[in-house]
Amino acid sequence: DFRVIRRGGRSTVAVKAKSSGRVPGIVHDRSQSEQTVFVEPQEVVEAQNRLAECESDARREVARLLLELSHVVREHAESFHRAADVLARLELAVIAADWAIAFDARPPMLHGEPGASRGLLLRAARHPLLVAQLEEGRLAEVVPVDLRLGDDFDLLIVTGPNTGGKTLALKSAGLFALLTRCGLPCPCAAGTTIPLYDGIAADIGDEQEIAQSLSTFSSHLARIRAGLEAANERVLCLFDELGGGTDPDEGAALGEAILEELLAKGAPALVSPHMGRLKEFA
Repeated sequence: DFRVIRRGGRSTVAVKAKSSGRVPGIVHDRSQSEQTVFVEPQEVVEAQNRLAECESDARREVARLLLELSHVVREHAESFHRAADVLARLELAVIAADWAIAFDARPPMLHGEPGASRGLLLRAARHPLLVAQLEEGRLAEVVPVDLRLGDDFDLLIVTGPNTGGKTLALKSAGLFALLTRCGLPCPCAAGTTIPLYDGIAADIGDEQEIAQSLSTFSSHLARIRAGLEAANERVLCLFDELGGGTDPDEGAALGEAILEELLAKGAPALVSPHMGRLKEFA
């Protein structure tokens, strides 16, 4: 019995080296032990030559067809781009719809819709990451957040004990604003209204910039300064632990100046103070 093996694109048979003379033909290869040789029998040489020619013709024909199709695609490139964009939008819509069903989310109301608030209004808002942990069984419950801003006041100072949810309230407001801007649903109750802000200025968390030789306080100031420069009626400002990271008196004075600047610019702002003096500022 002979085993048919491909060698160099040709069909060969493996025979023991000492018996290779029994199979007339072309030797294409040897095994590493040199105990086996791979012989193309003389009877199939001509047939394999014709097969190789046919395969070569087929490759050339495929290349020609692909070239022609490439020209067709290039001529209709704009249509393909439009179709890809539509498909991407449809895919995002389907994903958003599935996510909304799974997380009990809905599109928030926008200004001008009947019943919409004139400012930011969160009703039973739940942070998506916490909802995901709830679905995974890692949390027993998610406490919803109710919050409003920008109707009869532009600055909201959120106070409360540590681990009381102040930072979460700020992050939820910012995330919901971004989701709305992207046209995505939010885990919230009906009646939630979110303006289409032009941007968000935020200083949340401790991100010490060692590479830039900035202390914790300096890194806070850098982000707050950038936020104040961008602040206006169309930019949502989120400042967490305002006045922290430095001397209490200096931090409180600086925090008051920042709050005054936000008020002067009429920027919608959510702030959680670090100092009791800033709570009195309200």
